[in-house]
Amino acid sequence: MWNKWKESVYIYLDSIVGKSGAPLSYVIRKDLEAGTKWEELERKVQQIHTAPLQGFTFNLDSKRVLTLLKELCLDTEAETWSRNIKCDRAAMKALQLH
Repeated sequence: MWNKWKESVYIYLDSIVGKSGAPLSYVIRKDLEAGTKWEELERKVQQIHTAPLQGFTFNLDSKRVLTLLKELCLDTEAETWSRNIKCDRAAMKALQLH
């Protein structure tokens, strides 16, 4: 169940361009698999993995993603798991742990 939900979130965030110019999925991006060849990656994937995870633009994108995650969890058990979390990456981690 979690994997399907998480993939749906990634796909949705891939469709929205953030303030950084990269798809919003960069904010909660997955690590590249070991041995991945950079030059063989699609441009979109390169954008996702080169967008910085700090700074003013990241903070704006991060707040947007966190808001979305909290909205997706409203009126579910998951709402309590991420209620007091202020960082979207931490929210995804909290949801994953449950």
